[in-house]
Amino acid sequence: MAHSLQKVLTNMQGPEGPSLQVKALTHIQNGGYIVEMATTEAATWVRDPIRKLILTESLGGNVQVKDRTYNLLIPFVPITTRIDNQAILRNIERTNNIPTNSIVQMKWIKDPCRRERNQRVAHALMSLNIPQAANKLIEHGLYLDHGRLRPRKDKREPIRCLKCQHWGHMAKACPEEKDTCGTCGGEHRHSNCNSYRTFFCVNCRTNEHSSSNKECPEYILQRDALNAHTPENLMPYFLTEEPWTQVSLPPKSSEPIIHSQPPPPSTPHNRSPAPMEQRRLDDGMTSEKSQSATHSIHHQWKDSCSSWTEHHQALAHQGPQHTPQ
Repeated sequence: MAHSLQKVLTNMQGPEGPSLQVKALTHIQNGGYIVEMATTEAATWVRDPIRKLILTESLGGNVQVKDRTYNLLIPFVPITTRIDNQAILRNIERTNNIPTNSIVQMKWIKDPCRRERNQRVAHALMSLNIPQAANKLIEHGLYLDHGRLRPRKDKREPIRCLKCQHWGHMAKACPEEKDTCGTCGGEHRHSNCNSYRTFFCVNCRTNEHSSSNKECPEYILQRDALNAHTPENLMPYFLTEEPWTQVSLPPKSSEPIIHSQPPPPSTPHNRSPAPMEQRRLDDGMTSEKSQSATHSIHHQWKDSCSSWTEHHQALAHQGPQHTPQ
């Protein structure tokens, strides 16, 4: 295949065009190929619609030439947005100042028929054909319907069979005859499951989480192995010639996340008083002590007055006393 493609490109190459050298040809699971050209100029030259048509006819057979797309995951898109309307996509391009026709398509990640009754937003997948445009939206955000959304790069995920829930193959290539639910582990399709609060992981053989849980230890092992073979997964931006896109995120921990319980709320019985409250308490204690001391002095003075009064009353009853001559 590589030799046939290179021969066709050599015949298409003109005297003033760039050198059309195929750098790599990668076979993918859907039966197609990813063609990597030696230079950016050559890739741009092949993307021309007329040249793509000539290339398709020259290769013969049922061949389609598609541009590489750069996918962004866009959370919380209003469900009233008509993302299948080309006029809406062109307006998004103008609003965000990215090249016209750089957005190939947008689609909802979850089937709209499965939305909740009161749902107002949903996640969408945007495909672009220019990496610089995708990086701009990642860096600055996506402006849509007077709101600012935060797209992120759609990364490769480990392949999990939706029929048997095991890793490494898809449902169409699954050797199992019966379906296994990804939530409860029962012998039925996930869409027919009624045990939404019953979990069972087929790979870990535990009922602590479902087979699709992102904190599953088996998923973490599969993710780390994929990231080791796909360094671009650790890059927040799509790789271009610009240096600021050639950065990597720190690796995620391979340990599952353990959610801790928040501390109990403060109550009057177990919290220490605030400084102002302590001051008020101190003032109150001082006031009580002062009042107690005042009452003590008052009682002592009252007792002294009573003794003095009783003494003079006794003298009055005795009458005048004469001092002997």
